[in-house]
Amino acid sequence: MSATEILREDVKELVDHAGDKALRMVKVILEKQQWEETNEDWWDEMPDEVIALVEMSLKESEAGGGIPHEEMVEKYSRWFQK
Repeated sequence: MSATEILREDVKELVDHAGDKALRMVKVILEKQQWEETNEDWWDEMPDEVIALVEMSLKESEAGGGIPHEEMVEKYSRWFQK
């Protein structure tokens, strides 16, 4: 029996005796891991031009460029009203 098979059996035994909270946590972990194996990251699917613009914007922001959030909210406050 391989190490993976032994581990699988150990986990099955633990699951058989686990409470509701532990089962929900294990389920979330396994679903996330399965999703990551079957889905690509949306960022990797973005066009190169978009990635370049985002990276340029981040560098500009880190260098002190851009407009502070507070200033944008004040300037466009009417957009934030219901």
